[in-house]
Amino acid sequence: MQSETQGVSIEENMDPSQYLEKQYHMSNSQNDPVNLYSYIHKNQADPAFKPFIPKLKDHILGHLLEQDYKGDMYGKFTNAEWNTVHIASEQIYCCKTVQINYTTYDIRHNRDTINIQLYLDIMVNSLETGPNAQPY
Repeated sequence: MQSETQGVSIEENMDPSQYLEKQYHMSNSQNDPVNLYSYIHKNQADPAFKPFIPKLKDHILGHLLEQDYKGDMYGKFTNAEWNTVHIASEQIYCCKTVQINYTTYDIRHNRDTINIQLYLDIMVNSLETGPNAQPY
């Protein structure tokens, strides 16, 4: 039996140490589709959604081209590169859980699961630096 995790098929009887090396695991389930443009329209008052599609395309291109993440972006992409990204059926999919793998202070592997049905917000350290940088 197989389950889909981060775009890679993983045998359920696989040794956990083989997938603990990944930073995170997300389901590739398409059980909860969301129309991209309806989602943006519904959240239009939220400033985070103003440049949503360009940032989404940057994120997708950054991953596909295996570029390093630089703060809140992967770098500059041209319009021609952006035009290579097509969102099938204008749908994205809601993933309700993500598993984060990390190393504890005593150098052991551990995993936390974030479930948006239990906790809607999470905080992570900011990659910003400098005197006016926000810590989260």
